[in-house]
Amino acid sequence: MSIRQTTGDVKKIEGRLRFPDLASFLFVLGFVMALIGIFGGVLALHALSAFAFLSSLIVSILRKDLHMICLAFSFTIATALGVYQGMNPVEFKIPLVAHP
Repeated sequence: MSIRQTTGDVKKIEGRLRFPDLASFLFVLGFVMALIGIFGGVLALHALSAFAFLSSLIVSILRKDLHMICLAFSFTIATALGVYQGMNPVEFKIPLVAHP
C-alpha cells in the first residue's frame, strides 16, 4: 500500500465523519442551551435549543443515522412542548385542605 492510497483512505473516512459530527455538535449545543434555558429561566434560550435539535434532526435524516434521528426527534418534540408549556402555563387548582 502506497502513501497515496493511505492518504486517500484517510480523506474518505474524514469526509464520512463530517455530517455525524455536525449532528452530534448541534445536539449537544441544543442540550446545553436547553439546560441553561430550563434552570436559568430563559425561555428564548430554551426555544433556540428546539431549533438546534431540529437542525440536528435534519442533518441526521440526510445522513440516514437512525440512532441520531430517534434521539433528535424525541428531544425536538420534548423541547417544543416545554417551550409551549412555558409560554402558556397551566395552573393546577388542587385544594391543599379537603373541605367537608
